[in-house]
Amino acid sequence: MRRSQAAGAAGLAVVLLVGGCTAHDPDMPGLTASPTTESTPTATPTPTPTSTQSKIAGTVVDLSDAELGIVFDDVPELSGDEADVYNWIATYEVEVWRFLTTNEVSPGVAHIASPEVVSAMERNAAGNADLDARIGGLFRVSVAGIQVDGDTGSGTVCHDYRDVTFADSAGEYTPEEAGFGDRKAATLTLQRRADAVGIWMITSSDPTGTC
Repeated sequence: MRRSQAAGAAGLAVVLLVGGCTAHDPDMPGLTASPTTESTPTATPTPTPTSTQSKIAGTVVDLSDAELGIVFDDVPELSGDEADVYNWIATYEVEVWRFLTTNEVSPGVAHIASPEVVSAMERNAAGNADLDARIGGLFRVSVAGIQVDGDTGSGTVCHDYRDVTFADSAGEYTPEEAGFGDRKAATLTLQRRADAVGIWMITSSDPTGTC
């Protein structure tokens, strides 16, 4: 019964990380007993347009956070709009990881993502909470392929789960057992906000396979 009890939680986690849909693989094992982590992240609100990113618009910021358990690999050297797009993709990825470790969506996410993206995150957070999904450990992310065309931006992300822990009420799982053995890729699109310098909104996140 272990696989069937855990299937839903891992499926919901995957969808949010690499897409915005709600379907999941019924054969995918999921989460169980509490993962081992040094600290429990809190649902701290996402930075708003007065955040560090907007104050140093045009400069790439490494948002790796050891306490939260997220590391950004291969941080590029960018400037101008490309740096801003990178920063807001990275900010979004931090909030995706925070939601996965807390099963709660930070209120500030509404400042950096479209209502559709926020709604998908909230649905998946609620689903994971109902299934007692528990995710922790260290999540590694790389952001590349930054492109800017006027007020539209995009970039690709690669999610590495090798040091992530997965659990639910039935037990604990390795990344492979939970269906996260492969690194997963997604393309994010963004729209420049007209009311704040250096601020971009995430408008979509589409899975593109493995990376």
